[in-house]
Amino acid sequence: MASVDVQALQQDRQGDMGSDETALKERRRIQKLIRTGDEHVIPELILSLSTYLGAKTVDQAKAYLPAAIVSAQGLGKLCDPSPTQIELYETPLSKNPVTAEHLLRFALKKGNNRLQSAAADALGLIGTPQNSLDGLQDREQYDKSASVKARCKMAIRRIKQRNKTQAIPTGEIDLVILSACSTANIDIETKDKGLFKVNVTIEIENQDNRTQYVEIKSCIDKRNTEFQYLCISTVCGEITEKNLKPAMKLNSSCMHPDDLQHDYEFVQGSLAVRGSKLLLVQSLPVKLVTTDLLRQSIFSIANSGDEIEKYLCKGKDSH
Repeated sequence: MASVDVQALQQDRQGDMGSDETALKERRRIQKLIRTGDEHVIPELILSLSTYLGAKTVDQAKAYLPAAIVSAQGLGKLCDPSPTQIELYETPLSKNPVTAEHLLRFALKKGNNRLQSAAADALGLIGTPQNSLDGLQDREQYDKSASVKARCKMAIRRIKQRNKTQAIPTGEIDLVILSACSTANIDIETKDKGLFKVNVTIEIENQDNRTQYVEIKSCIDKRNTEFQYLCISTVCGEITEKNLKPAMKLNSSCMHPDDLQHDYEFVQGSLAVRGSKLLLVQSLPVKLVTTDLLRQSIFSIANSGDEIEKYLCKGKDSH
């Protein structure tokens, strides 16, 4: 049986993995830093990963690789993914400071398979949908390594799970609507879970006050059940053969206030048809709604709806 040179085999394996004794020592140093669990070591991890990514030769890259891999893993463990806690770090790769996520995305593109896998794992822990999903999806689809593809797929799933929108209970939305309607000139006529019907008094100088009926309804997009919005609507009149065409023409121009000449020509919303009624409708994402914004939107829809109603009905009320 042929003898095996164990020492030569170990050296070959170390060479293939980019690991001489100095490189292994640096990797152990980085691992020791990570085990402290202290975020103050993050700049060291950034420097280690940057050193590999900035390597000028293949031999340098091999020497820096072991520490770079554990540095990428450490960034995933130690960096805080909260938007308010994102930090910028100095790196020799860029004149401007960068985030850990930015550096990991670079590693996902440039690193060898093992570093790409480590970067994907870290991005799964701290990556954001707006910055990391495209790069991960690209590698999941086109990378030649089955391992890299699998790790990217897992990272994508983790990012989506971490950033999954939690539905806001209807009761909480109702409280915002109630607060917005608790003001002069808005009277709640009826209220139910997720549906409010109010009368808005419109004060017009030197004229009698007018009243506009407005509905505020809590809705969920059936195509994307994570998206909740408030639909604010008011009836502007009955649809007839005479007013349908001018109504649709008005709809096409209502978003260009600089070019308009009459109050009824500008609205924050769009015109829609429900049965025989012409409605002015505005949608507000629930996540962005505040009491003041909703109150302003109710008054805006009421005023614009009243102006459109007077225009289409020749100054008469349709209801």
